[in-house]
Amino acid sequence: MDLKLLEIQPRELRFKFELLKESSCLVHLMNNTDHLVAFKVKTTSPRRYSVEPSIGAIEPKSICNLTVIMHAPVVLPPNMQSRDKFLIQSIALPKGTADIDPDMFTKDSGRQMEEIKLRVVFISPLPSPELISNCGAQKQEVTHQLGKDFEQSKSTKNAHKEIEELNRRHAELQNKLREKEVTIVRLRGDRSTALADRQKLKQELASLKRENNGLADANISFPFQFVCLVALVGMVLGYLFHSNDRYLL
Repeated sequence: MDLKLLEIQPRELRFKFELLKESSCLVHLMNNTDHLVAFKVKTTSPRRYSVEPSIGAIEPKSICNLTVIMHAPVVLPPNMQSRDKFLIQSIALPKGTADIDPDMFTKDSGRQMEEIKLRVVFISPLPSPELISNCGAQKQEVTHQLGKDFEQSKSTKNAHKEIEELNRRHAELQNKLREKEVTIVRLRGDRSTALADRQKLKQELASLKRENNGLADANISFPFQFVCLVALVGMVLGYLFHSNDRYLL
C-alpha cells in the first residue's frame, strides 16, 4: 500500500564517475504529512556507498537532506552502466517518539511501511579544452600508427603466404620421400624372399643329386654282386660234379 509518507527527489542518483575520485549527490526527503515519519536507507552495494544520515526521523511538514557518497572507484564498470540501487523505507510514528530502532523496519514489525527504490546512474565528466586538444593530437597519432600497422600487416600477410606455400611444398616432398622409402623397403623384402627361395632350390637340387648318385651306385654294385654270386654257384656245382665223377670211377 502506497502511504505517500515521503516525497523523494531525485529518484535517480547521478554520480560523476572518475577513477580514484570520490563523488556525491544530495537526496531530499519531504514529509508532507502531519505525522512523525521515520526512515532508513539501504543499498545493494554497502561497501561502495555511504549515506549520511542512513536512519532518522522527519518532523511533520519538514525536509531532511541526505548525502550519498560514492567511494573512489578503481575500475570502470562495463559500458559505464550501474546495477546499484537504493531503497528508502519509511513508517509513521506517534508524536513524541524519541528513539528510532532499526527493528521498526522489519516486515514482521506489524507497521505499515512505505518503500521507494532509487536507481544509480554514472555520468562521465566533461572533458576540458586541453583534454580535447590532446585527444585530437592523439587521434592523429593513432591514425598514423594504424596506417603504418596496416602496411606492416600487408607485408606480414604476404610473408605468411610465402611461408605457407613453402611449408606445403615441403610437406609434399616429405610425402613423396616416404613413398619412395616404402617402395625401397618392399623391394628389399622381395629381394630377400627371392634369395631365400633360390637358396632353398639349391639345397633341394643338391639333395636330388645325392639321391641320384646313390641310385646309380646301387645299380652299378648290383650286377657285380650278381656275377660274383653266379660264379660262386658255378664253382660249387663244378666241384660237386667233379666229386661225383670221381666216386663213380
